This record gives sequence, structure tokens and C-alpha cells, in this order.
Amino acid sequence: MTNAIIRPETLIPFGLDWAQPTGEEVREILRLCGLTGSQAAALVGVSDGRSVRKWCAFDPVEVEKAKAEGRKTNMQRIPFAAWAILAERAGFGPIWNKEINK
Repeated sequence: MTNAIIRPETLIPFGLDWAQPTGEEVREILRLCGLTGSQAAALVGVSDGRSVRKWCAFDPVEVEKAKAEGRKTNMQRIPFAAWAILAERAGFGPIWNKEINK
């Protein structure tokens, strides 16, 4: 398996230029952190690993397709705050800090 690439636009402070991470990027950041879904859930303050699994499944193309077809999916976008905690843990620094990320 090749390492997924985490797009730079996911590693900037929240705002109009911030890009929502895909499930593949979430899986990669968990790998970089060395965390299981349950461990990541505990770190970012969600109730259990189910939320993390939903973040790992997020595929924006599939979500839009399902929406157009009137279907629901079991995918969720990872909240910026959770992503930022994982990004710092993975060694990308405090991505939320606009002063550092100029």
C-alpha cells in the first residue's frame, strides 16, 4: 500500500481556503499518529470509534452522488477541531494558528 498524500490545503487554519479532508487523508493522518479509531476518538473527545470510522469513510464524490439520488450515507466530514488535533499529533504543528501559518 502506498502512503496517501495529505493535501496542503487541509493543513491550514479554518476558513474559506481550508479544504475538507477526505477519508483517505483521515486514514493517513491516523497512520502517521499511530492511533486506532478508538484511540483517536478518545484523543479528540468523541464518544467512540464509530465517528472516526465515518470520517475514514468520507468520500465527497460518493456523498454528492448519494445526495443527488436522495440516498443517505454512513459518512461524515471530520470537524476541523478534530482534524487540527490529529494534525498536530502527526507532526504538522498547530494548523489552527494563523500567526504561525502565514
